[in-house]
Amino acid sequence: MGGLSKTIGTCAAIACLPGTWSSTGKQEVENPCVACENTEFATFWGQMKCKSSSVEEEALRKIYSATGGKNWAFQSNWNSDQPICSWKGITCGDGSQNDNEGVTDIDLSNNNLVGILPPEAFSFPSLKSLNVKDNYYLTVTFVGLDMAPFLELLYLSGTNIDNLNGISYAQNLIELHLTDCGMSGKSSSHATTIVVYISV
Repeated sequence: MGGLSKTIGTCAAIACLPGTWSSTGKQEVENPCVACENTEFATFWGQMKCKSSSVEEEALRKIYSATGGKNWAFQSNWNSDQPICSWKGITCGDGSQNDNEGVTDIDLSNNNLVGILPPEAFSFPSLKSLNVKDNYYLTVTFVGLDMAPFLELLYLSGTNIDNLNGISYAQNLIELHLTDCGMSGKSSSHATTIVVYISV
């Protein structure tokens, strides 16, 4: 290990011991192996995180892969081992960037998303706001919207939307922004609290 084992003085320089972790899986001078609070998911040598992926983390990874995340304009910490609440555009309930759950706001506006927004985008139990506006090559459907019972704000302007089928699942929606989405004809919604901004 280039002399690091002697400097560190333990085998952790090769791989963190079971029950500990570091972002590289080994101990370095300025990156020590840290004890896990819950060792249930830290039974191996060289672990780079303490716990298994959360459902919310898996959902964000799905969004990333389905919408060309490698080519996003802003992707700091995305698809990494950093806590999801530190990923660019993600806000969690208590505001801590060290959390790995509790997503309340997703802002991926003007970020070069392409393809079809997957249903997982609505699969966050505490989600209140989803903003994917100004991603002109992104197609949005409302499949999975029933998984976001507390969604209040939905910013979809500047995306591609064929129809509003499924929007009625958003029972707590307050604002729905649909400017420049390529729709034509009449639209309606059963969600009586919606303020709709539409340009057709």
